[in-house]
Amino acid sequence: MVKEIKKEEYTIPGNLKTSFVNNILSIQGSEGMVTKRFFHTRIIMTLEGNKIIISYLPVNRKIFAIVNCWKMHFNNMVLGVTKGWKYRMKMVYAHFPVKLTFKDDSLHIDNFLGEKSPRIAHIPAGVKVRIEDNSIILEGPDIEKIGMAASVIEKTTKIKRYDPRVFQDGIYIISKGEYIQGD
Repeated sequence: MVKEIKKEEYTIPGNLKTSFVNNILSIQGSEGMVTKRFFHTRIIMTLEGNKIIISYLPVNRKIFAIVNCWKMHFNNMVLGVTKGWKYRMKMVYAHFPVKLTFKDDSLHIDNFLGEKSPRIAHIPAGVKVRIEDNSIILEGPDIEKIGMAASVIEKTTKIKRYDPRVFQDGIYIISKGEYIQGD
């Protein structure tokens, strides 16, 4: 029994510039550019005009899962370069007032738990950081880089050597995956 090769299409809006070279898909729009590598030995992806065509032999459910995952990545890339993504984080402290500063692609957290040296969270390139009072807003076209930056900031303020029931200080994500336009 010979199985038939399936083809699925994803249409990219015409106002976006796209390129697909060496399994790397690049989409550029008004908010910026996002690039991502798509490679699997059993899946062939091509770009024809403004359509991405995915050809695969349906062997098992893992292949279907990968194809659907790729389509969601395309959707996130298109939304990111047209509207942009936003994460909001909140600084919580009870004992020592904390000062947040952003310089040289890193977030400096001064006086966290009364420490003399600042804690530093390195932010990936392409992520815009805004500090408003005790909140941090991360914006950009690539949702993966923004999520990575948020997790780095949370891990930087993770408390060790103190009882977490008493010391609940830190920077926490309060909303994620919002569109920039539409506030």
